[in-house]
Amino acid sequence: MKPVLIFSGTTEGRKLAYRLAARGIPSVVSVATDYGAEVMEPHAGVEVIEGRMDREAMAEAMRRRDFLCVVDATHPFAVLVSQEIKAACEHEALSYLRLSRSAQSKSPEPGQDAAAVWEEELQQKGRLHFFDDVKEAALYLREREGNILLTTGSKELRRFSALLDDEKRLYVRVLPSIEAIRACEEIGLCGKQIFAVQGPFSTAMNRAFLKHADARFLLTKESGEAGGYPQKLEAAACEGAVALVLRDPERGSSDVERMQEQDLYERIISLSGMEQEVKDYAPALRCLTIAGMGPGSRMERTRKVQRALEQAEILFGAETVLKALSDLATPKEAVYRAEEIAAWLSAHPKIRRAVAVYAGDIGFYSGASGLQKKMQTLLSGNGEQGGTWTVQVLNGISSVSYLAGRLGICWQNAALLSAHGRRCNVIGHVRTHGCCFLLLSGVSQLRQIGAGLEQASACGILGTIRIYVGYQLSCPEEKIWQATTEELQRLEAEGLYTLCILHSDGDGKSLLPGIADAAFQRRRRSVPMTKEEIRTLALCKLRLSRHFVLYDVGAGTGSVSIEAALCCEEGFVYSIEKKPEACELLRQNQRRFLIDNMEIVEAEAPDGLDRLPAPTHLFIGGSSGRAEEIIAKVQERNPQVRVVMTCVSLETLGELKALMRRYGDQAPELLQLQVSRGKTLGAYHLLEGQNPVFLLSFGGEKGIAESISSLEPEEKEGGRDAKPGN
Repeated sequence: MKPVLIFSGTTEGRKLAYRLAARGIPSVVSVATDYGAEVMEPHAGVEVIEGRMDREAMAEAMRRRDFLCVVDATHPFAVLVSQEIKAACEHEALSYLRLSRSAQSKSPEPGQDAAAVWEEELQQKGRLHFFDDVKEAALYLREREGNILLTTGSKELRRFSALLDDEKRLYVRVLPSIEAIRACEEIGLCGKQIFAVQGPFSTAMNRAFLKHADARFLLTKESGEAGGYPQKLEAAACEGAVALVLRDPERGSSDVERMQEQDLYERIISLSGMEQEVKDYAPALRCLTIAGMGPGSRMERTRKVQRALEQAEILFGAETVLKALSDLATPKEAVYRAEEIAAWLSAHPKIRRAVAVYAGDIGFYSGASGLQKKMQTLLSGNGEQGGTWTVQVLNGISSVSYLAGRLGICWQNAALLSAHGRRCNVIGHVRTHGCCFLLLSGVSQLRQIGAGLEQASACGILGTIRIYVGYQLSCPEEKIWQATTEELQRLEAEGLYTLCILHSDGDGKSLLPGIADAAFQRRRRSVPMTKEEIRTLALCKLRLSRHFVLYDVGAGTGSVSIEAALCCEEGFVYSIEKKPEACELLRQNQRRFLIDNMEIVEAEAPDGLDRLPAPTHLFIGGSSGRAEEIIAKVQERNPQVRVVMTCVSLETLGELKALMRRYGDQAPELLQLQVSRGKTLGAYHLLEGQNPVFLLSFGGEKGIAESISSLEPEEKEGGRDAKPGN
């Protein structure tokens, strides 16, 4: 069944979505704010998307799915939004249906309209005035004294206040959302002037608001029964207030057919091809929610997640996660992998609402990575007995945002890292970032990192660092403190740790290669080294990407490997060298620069390459005459590999010539470089020529990004989020 796209902003829009779901017609409900999403109760067959959209975004949303039609259920006063929806529908050739908010009110007596009764009474007393917009009402009030109770929402509050020019007279009733309260505070309203509450409101409640504000005027919209319009008029009549009414901008308009809920519902039934006479046709729509429960405690779960947990018939998760949900009586199953969840649901066709729970934020180094797509695929064939499945995702609060909030630290420019079940170049990131947040798997790993940071500081690799430790965040045993590297190495308590590391010199990273030759350990002249100028140009020709995997064949002293590793802490280098004395020198230089994202491979290439991850980049500084074999072997693993090779001998130059012929279709580039360095001789400055070097580069022009994405290791399923506290 094709879904219906509903742009909602009213109670009628929500009711329509639930009513359609009961008839087996799914809907996607678009709401502008987080509060709009919050009041949408989780319901099988109803998917909620949140965020304000312009015409282009609406059209894009309409293109993503094959919708039956589009329903505009926004507020009657949201004229511009309705115009955008209608224009997007016309552009995408979709049926546009306008849901009307009924202006008719319940009759106090048979045949009477309540709003009309109170309008007549107020008019007779000269206490009812209609306006076409906020500006007219504000200018009217500006010429009169007395407090004002404004019940028209926060959207045009700033404009109204500016025109009124006296916010002390103003009392406002708005929805209890952060956005609405912020709008009130921005115009200078204090606490007693703000009523942040959700309706509906009875006449008695409206009277109470008028009394509290000591209001002479009540500003409202012609919003019908659903908007509590007659109750507001009655309260104004009882309290002696003047009612100022903004007219319904769509009243009397012939541009769009506005339909009441029943008429619109029947129109959708007709469009769907379902026979209206067929009753009780409601295929069982089933919903699996993938939810992040936050750092661990109940207080850190979002309201949406908590509601989903409470309404679920079964909860899935790792044992430690389910243990943290002991406050819920819902049945629990200790499974968290996609295949296990799908198998369990297939064996229990009566289940309608299930939640797979993971700690922290499921979008941040989570075991739930990629689970949504897997579940949609696995559950697509499970609708025969139990109905159609939908999968929704609810994010949680990560330990990073939690710890940053507790520390009062801005984390928008921080490096966000995880060393839980995955390789992480901690020293490399701390070296190049002023602020790092790090997720850890346990206390032993914490001690290792403490030792590494202490060594890096002692060697001068790092400047001044401050370390903040978060232990078992949000749990009863939570502890947050500032620690030294020595203290980290003495900790023994098991549990989940999150670190915040501030580095005074972290933002002073050099953006380009160019380490001086003298910085490298080179005691054996028999071990070659790619010199600074050639090395710098070779690295530029390699065009390293963010998550590169580089083979440095014939690594020698390791100058290219170390410069490449320092260029990007998220890349990784395999230094391949056959000479034992050179490997020992490689290890010395690796320790000298404290490089974590580098591994030394003692082998003669291409032997020993099969066991390594496929590379994105290849540098050949020495090949023992086997360059063609090496390149052919590497291109079997990744045809889009980027290759750079240097040579200084005429014999190797012959190899380059053969390679240019073989790889001519990959646009090889050959450079001959001659570097001369300045030398002081007495009162004179001379240039001393270095050996000429040939540099060949080719490949990698197409698909570097594709090769990187295919070579990235998948997140370990059930990783950090298998435990509470992330």
